[in-house]
Parts: sequence; C-alpha cells; structure tokens
Amino acid sequence: MFVFDILPFDGPAFVLWGGDTKEQNYHIANPLQKHAIDFVGLPSPILRYTGDGTRNEQYRIWKRAILAPAPGTIVEAVDGIRDNKPKEMNSYMVMGNMIIIRHTNQTFSVLCHLACGSVSVRVDDRVDTGDRIALCGNSGRSSEPHLHFHAQSTDNSNTAEAVKSVFRRIQVENTIMANHSPLKLDITKNANG
Repeated sequence: MFVFDILPFDGPAFVLWGGDTKEQNYHIANPLQKHAIDFVGLPSPILRYTGDGTRNEQYRIWKRAILAPAPGTIVEAVDGIRDNKPKEMNSYMVMGNMIIIRHTNQTFSVLCHLACGSVSVRVDDRVDTGDRIALCGNSGRSSEPHLHFHAQSTDNSNTAEAVKSVFRRIQVENTIMANHSPLKLDITKNANG
C-alpha cells in the first residue's frame, strides 16, 4: 500500500471501476492492475457526457488537468498517440499516452489514456504534488475519455507487482475521508478543492 498526497486530477470525478472485488473492479483479473482505478466525468444527471457522446469534447472529463499525486521523478513519458473516437479502442497501444512516476524505490504510479500532445513532462523531470503533468484523454485501449490510474512495485510492467493506492485526504460525496482508496460509484475530489 502507498499513501498518495492527492487524487491525480483537478476537480470532481466519478469512479467507474475501483475496489477489491470483481463486481467493483474488472481490473481485478489482471494481477498487475488489480488495484487500478478508472476515473470518468461526473454523470449529470446520469450521463458522463453531453449531446450524443460521439465526440471526445462532449465528455465531462475531457482535457481535465492531470496532476502528480505525490512527489517523484518521471521514469516514462509517452505522447503522440492519437485520441480515439468514443466507443473505438486502439488495442495496439494499450496504455496510450502515459506517464510513470517513481515515488519510492518500490512505488511507481501509472497514469494512462492521456490526451495526445498534452504530456508536459519528460524522463528524469522531478515533480511535486499537484504539478500539472498532462490532460485527460482517450488514447490507447480506451472507449471514452477517462484516467486509468494504478501503482506498481517497479517501472517494468512485466515484472512489477500491484501496489494498493490510497489517498491521504479526499472528499467522497460530502464526506472527507482519510487514507481512502476510491470505490466504484464514488464521486470524489481532492478535499482542498
């Protein structure tokens, strides 16, 4: 388990997948991603997008600022992979545009499906909590704009083990939660904003 300082995005988001059971989190079937969390835009009243949902711009989380969740060093930064049209996926470049941050020698955060052309960090850059590092997108194996977030034990996804992510102080619905790992259907944001 690793305690991150903040959620890796600005503003509120809905947890589409998150938790420790297969009902809460389809990622559970992948040992490396068993603690992964998918964040999407808030449903209002029940849809995560406006209009007919056929354009990325209609999704409430599209191009939202993605933030460093804790201090660290960038060990991987991929940009230049086109964003998909909603409901289409790029299975060749599964993670799409992505960033991996080393927080400790045993904890690396992985942020995926970032917007093409938005990654603002490079390998070896040092980041602090809350630094803007990219924008939310729809690249890679993604059917709609969202942020896929997980932590792992090394920067090598072939040998890494999953690390459970908890966040120091976040707001879930109207309650401030300490050391909480977001669960499916949570509406969450950083407690300070």
